[in-house]
Amino acid sequence: MAAGDEKKIATLEKRLAQVEEELSRKDNDTYRRQHTQVKSRQ
Repeated sequence: MAAGDEKKIATLEKRLAQVEEELSRKDNDTYRRQHTQVKSRQ
């Protein structure tokens, strides 16, 4: 494997970890209740 590929893989894994951490924070009922926008139909 080329050295550039290893660097890309490391970057992607880091980004994936950040996304998973963000999802785990946001994927719960408390967060959803606090950030839900109710739109009324006319």
